[in-house]
Amino acid sequence: MNTQLGYLGWLWERAGRRLDKALCAVHSRSANIGFPLSPSDRRMRALRNIHKGGRAFIIGNGPSLKASDLEQLRSEITFACNKIYLLFDQTSWRPTYYNVEDDLVAKQNAAAIDQVAGMTRFFHNGFEKWLRADEQTIWYRVDDFPIPFPGFSIDPVARCVWGGSVTYINLQLAAYMGITDIYLVGIDFNFKEPNKRSGYYLINANEVNHFSTNYRKPGELWNPPLIDVQLQAMRFCREFCKARGINIYNATRGGCLEVFERVNLDELTSSKWEDRVRLAAND
Repeated sequence: MNTQLGYLGWLWERAGRRLDKALCAVHSRSANIGFPLSPSDRRMRALRNIHKGGRAFIIGNGPSLKASDLEQLRSEITFACNKIYLLFDQTSWRPTYYNVEDDLVAKQNAAAIDQVAGMTRFFHNGFEKWLRADEQTIWYRVDDFPIPFPGFSIDPVARCVWGGSVTYINLQLAAYMGITDIYLVGIDFNFKEPNKRSGYYLINANEVNHFSTNYRKPGELWNPPLIDVQLQAMRFCREFCKARGINIYNATRGGCLEVFERVNLDELTSSKWEDRVRLAAND
């Protein structure tokens, strides 16, 4: 009897997964032909080319990131993620867009993430069981482990493409919004992994990978960083975007990401840089 109930439960779970996949396919196809079905899809559609020809900064949470860097970006379009809110008490800056794509970040920090408000928030649609939505929340679908890999979505209403990090999702969102100059900040791309694991997951010990030593508590689980996967995706992204007139630069202070051309953050946010851009446009 118990075996039979177990088998029925397995069938029910499998049917649920197939139904969920079918519904995602319906949403994706509808969005692809210009008819987004859900309020979330319609919010995403409204962002298409909203910043056409503009520039934006995609912010990581590496140890090089400082609150003073964020202060320089108060008037800029910015994408931030995960536990960036730990710096909110040190700066008046707030991101234009906020994103959580990592399942463990969402599950283990749901209460704190729910307090991040006043901006457009992007959440992986699998996190609806943990995170609450408001009128500025957009749930997006992700093509996990796409075949062939890597890929890059030109229409996040239908889907985003997984690339090993939330930064890769933010790159797709920025491109979709029409941004032509994208600058990466605080993406050090250098991880020191703890020695202990719980199955696939890493068990945090001493926090050295982020801007705060309190970013992860001792014992907190985290997903392995998959550096090789991220590198492959980033290289693909660089060429994909370049072919479409989208430039990506690395304005991180130091770090190990050498896929993109390096630029100086302080120069980018100075009046001298703005004057230089204006002069170039008038030539």
